Amino acid sequence: MFTGNGAIEQILPLIYAVCSLLLIPQLYDKGGRDPYWLGFPIGLISLIMFFREATRIWGWKLELLPEGIHVRRNFRWTTIPWEQIHSIQDADAGGRTESVNVKLLAHHSERLGTFNVAFARRLRDRLRTELSRRRGT
Repeated sequence: MFTGNGAIEQILPLIYAVCSLLLIPQLYDKGGRDPYWLGFPIGLISLIMFFREATRIWGWKLELLPEGIHVRRNFRWTTIPWEQIHSIQDADAGGRTESVNVKLLAHHSERLGTFNVAFARRLRDRLRTELSRRRGT
């Protein structure tokens, strides 16, 4: 998973899509430089990576609404009401990434996602600030 510059991360799925479009046609183009049995698997892997990364990057969004945290993961929206949130936590996810979790009063957690450390800590701090503001403390 690439966790570098945000602008590059946003276009990473497009890079995978271009690679897959350039490599998969070698299956039916027998006159290509590389054998089709080499280009097709690489193109197929690039296509799979395109869908995986596009879902991960473009399918996530977070909104702070008066009624709660409105989060979109894998293109599906969920609202977590402020009253049900106990705390906002982060956990090391390996490498230079951390996951941000919302601990609920019902003794389970909702994972918001795994991000690079700087973004995860800013998100955690922003959500903690908003949670304390909503509680009036």
